[in-house]
Amino acid sequence: MSRAHDPASGAQRIGRTLLAAALVEVLVLVAAATWWPVYESAAFAILAAVTVTVGTLIGVAGAALRWPGPAVLGATVLAWLVLGVPLAVPAKALWGVLPTPAGLADLVVTTGTGWRQLLTISLPVGDYQALLVPVFALLLAASVAGVSVALRTRLPVLALLPALAVLVAGIAFGGQEALAPVVVGCLFAVLAMLWVGFTRAVPPAPGTPPSRSGRRRAPRLVGAVGVVAAGLAGALVVGVLVPGSATAWAPGSPVDRATLRETVEQPFDPSEQPSPLSAYRSFVAAPADSTIMLTVEGARAGERIVLARMDDYDGVVYDVGPAGGASGDAGALFSRVPERLVATGSESHTAGENATAARRTLDVSIGAYSGFWVPTAGEPEAVRFWGADAAALQDSLFYSPDLSTAADLEGLAEGDGYLLEVSGAVLPADPSGVTPGAAVRVQQAGVPDAVATRSAEWAPESRSAGARLAGIVAGLRSGYLSSSREGEVFSRSGHGADRLQELLTASPMVGDAEQYAAAGALLAEAAGFPARVALGFAVPGSETGAAASTGDTAAPAGDAAASVDGPVALRGGDATAWVEVYTAEEGWLALDVTPEPRPVPAAATDDSSTAVRPPDVVPPAPDGVDDSIDQAPLEQDDTDPPPTDTLAPLLLQIALIAGLSLAVLAALLAPFLTVLALKRRRRSRRRSSGAPRARAAGSWAELLDAARDTDLPLPTSATRREAAVALAHTDGEPGTTSGDRRAVTPGAVALAQRVDEALYGPVEPAEAQLAALWSASDTERRRLLDRGGRLARLRARLSTRSLRPYHGKHDDRQDKQ
Repeated sequence: MSRAHDPASGAQRIGRTLLAAALVEVLVLVAAATWWPVYESAAFAILAAVTVTVGTLIGVAGAALRWPGPAVLGATVLAWLVLGVPLAVPAKALWGVLPTPAGLADLVVTTGTGWRQLLTISLPVGDYQALLVPVFALLLAASVAGVSVALRTRLPVLALLPALAVLVAGIAFGGQEALAPVVVGCLFAVLAMLWVGFTRAVPPAPGTPPSRSGRRRAPRLVGAVGVVAAGLAGALVVGVLVPGSATAWAPGSPVDRATLRETVEQPFDPSEQPSPLSAYRSFVAAPADSTIMLTVEGARAGERIVLARMDDYDGVVYDVGPAGGASGDAGALFSRVPERLVATGSESHTAGENATAARRTLDVSIGAYSGFWVPTAGEPEAVRFWGADAAALQDSLFYSPDLSTAADLEGLAEGDGYLLEVSGAVLPADPSGVTPGAAVRVQQAGVPDAVATRSAEWAPESRSAGARLAGIVAGLRSGYLSSSREGEVFSRSGHGADRLQELLTASPMVGDAEQYAAAGALLAEAAGFPARVALGFAVPGSETGAAASTGDTAAPAGDAAASVDGPVALRGGDATAWVEVYTAEEGWLALDVTPEPRPVPAAATDDSSTAVRPPDVVPPAPDGVDDSIDQAPLEQDDTDPPPTDTLAPLLLQIALIAGLSLAVLAALLAPFLTVLALKRRRRSRRRSSGAPRARAAGSWAELLDAARDTDLPLPTSATRREAAVALAHTDGEPGTTSGDRRAVTPGAVALAQRVDEALYGPVEPAEAQLAALWSASDTERRRLLDRGGRLARLRARLSTRSLRPYHGKHDDRQDKQ
């Protein structure tokens, strides 16, 4: 019994094949662990296990059945289409297992565009939208390629490269927190070295053509490549994954490393938008002061509904800091988020025990308010939009964890709404007894001189930090409130350096929440507290703010601030601004520095009535903002919105669906069209290229290829005439039936004789003779392909047998004579 037919040898080969495939599968799965911080969901774990297993099976089947490259590619594309929607776009899978047209559209589009989306969204993303598609495509391709290289090449050690690509991609697309990076890196390195040892111990795959010096060079080459791969894995662990402390052995440990996320420009930069604080007067002026801006159900009495927090002062306006700047180590960076927002950790924006209050859900309905700042409360944790534009709003949601501020580029308008999951509540608190927190960068420039003067008066350095802060709050609240509304004393708008200088030097002080909050933040900074300004709405129903801010009593904590019964309508007149300072005890603490409404002294009234009122200062917008935005706050409601063109979006959607359908169809037909194109090109070259004798031989070769595609037996070591006779009298051979007795007519024998005459005649065949040979070849080839039904004919035309190398000798013996 020969070794090729030895059952024991066959069983060993099967065992080695399965072991090799299992090792590659484990390598890819270990590498896939680096993607866990990107998703952190059970959907990702299921996707990774199923995808890598299916990819491994495709690679094993391709190697065992000797599929050509196009067939393996076709099987991979088919798996991508069948499994992509239920695994990577589960929300659009029919019954959770069947792909739908909408799901296939997301699969096709996100395979190309999802990579950038992963870099502009906050982590983890879970199974949000179709963002599982990139890792699904990567794992499927890596597992198929890895197993195919391991089982079908003379350098199986190169199967490490696809798994290494998954590992590096997971690091590059991840964030600053990794899943036990040292453990994952070392495990990958150990498996890589085991794979190198395995490939050196296993002989080449059956049928692999050895090189002339393969027996001497192969072990050395494999060993060299293996050492390089192992060294690369080790360098990756030491140079990229290993942090400076031993805590990296624990899951979720922060790692100081650079990622692609830091190099991608985020699609939303708040510094390019007008200052939210500049819109304060548009809320409190008539008729907006009595107009319902939004309705909130589940709010607490006295708490603040936050529109935006501003941490960047340039002497003209308080603004939301630019990306990479101001509030915190990472800056006020806004990233696109799914419905689950990024938590801010231990830094709370609420006072006292409110920071650890139980989670609650607020139902927010938008009224006359419009703009891209999303009203939030407490520590926002999740936003789920409802309404007609819910999907578009959810897709355009951005969030800054350092500012706990949300924005939506789609823009909120009347009729929109959302459910807001929060913990705690923003309630003005007692500042006494607090100390400045760790350094938090807040950008300030153009601070008026009066800030230093008032700071020395209200917050002398001889007092404690908390007493200095309480003195600032009390000093500001001793002023008077006016927004220049009907019946009020004139008060200039704006919060530039000149306006704050005027406020802090006037006697008495007259202004509104816009000026007092801006001045309070600058004064708190002068007292050593990192500070910023917040704009929003005060929920009516409590005097908490006044009592707490003056230091008389502490703000209620936990359940002491009960929820208001039923929905609360917040009008423009409920808009306010306040100061938030960073403390060591409570994190970010809210302070109300705006005076209570009370009559302004007569002296101030007389002075304002005789003075020439300077024009209101409208702060200039940052560079790149249109003049139209400068002249009107972003929150202003347009009563006559411009007409919208509904036909163009419909046509665009139809074109997109048609294009995606054609792309999917092209992907399905690509392997078959490739086979037909290769055969057509080969036939064209045989018929029109080369010397006349070669073109004559090509007519016969074309007939033999048709015979191979129809699975007819071709004798080896035979002349053309012998091969033609054998084809003309096939009966009882493997792969034939009784109906195949005259599968090729005697015309094939005549064709073989005429081809021999053209090849070995005294003169080269003329064009007319070549045309006759090819005409006869076409006739015999059509008869051969038509011997079965339509399905058999289609199978023969798509067969790849004739495209593979053929080791028969039926032509060589005679051609060499």
